[in-house]
Amino acid sequence: MKLSEAKEDQEVIVSKYVISGRNENPGWKRKLIGMGIIPGAKVKILRKDGRNTILKLQNSRISICNSLADKLEVNP
Repeated sequence: MKLSEAKEDQEVIVSKYVISGRNENPGWKRKLIGMGIIPGAKVKILRKDGRNTILKLQNSRISICNSLADKLEVNP
């Protein structure tokens, strides 16, 4: 499932990045890697609203937009 489909207070493991098109901008992947959201990372969804998803990754809180959350495949 995609990260955007996960529920609040759910802990998931990032399995892979989803590339949606041939002309996809590679900048989003660098942004996620820079924040530490890599395959194998365990994240907890703290809050979701109309635009953003707030995650807990180790001891940090990270906010990503829902378009980036759609690009992450996760396992419960």
